[in-house]
Amino acid sequence: MNTQRSIAAYRHLTSLYPKSFRDEYRDDLVAVFTEQLNNKHTAHVWLFAVHDLIISIPSQHLEARMNRPAPQSVTIIGIRHWRAFLLVGIALLTVVLIVINVPPYNERQLPEFGWVLMMMSLVISIGLITVGITMGIAGRSARHGTTG
Repeated sequence: MNTQRSIAAYRHLTSLYPKSFRDEYRDDLVAVFTEQLNNKHTAHVWLFAVHDLIISIPSQHLEARMNRPAPQSVTIIGIRHWRAFLLVGIALLTVVLIVINVPPYNERQLPEFGWVLMMMSLVISIGLITVGITMGIAGRSARHGTTG
């Protein structure tokens, strides 16, 4: 690959960085890459560049997310829908209790898979109820503000 195509390809790969990082550092990254191409073997420069991209692109995306300003209100999906989690959990718990206590299931042995399914449903229903209550409390405290 000739030098100009390498530079164009590298410039294109820098588009994987977050926009804020790319706007500030793209020209510097390409300049360093170009200088390295002039001083070292192309394969060595690409090996180093790919290694650097693999490490730095995810870390720059993470840093960009961490540096975002905090939202004014709680916008996590589901915080406003805590009742749905609570109601689905209660409904699932009700179904499990009915199935366990209604004939013919309460009079005969369920296969092992049936009991595993019942126990998983019981755990999931309790989890949904807990999540619903927790989200309801979090949403209420976000709306009314907390004093600490």
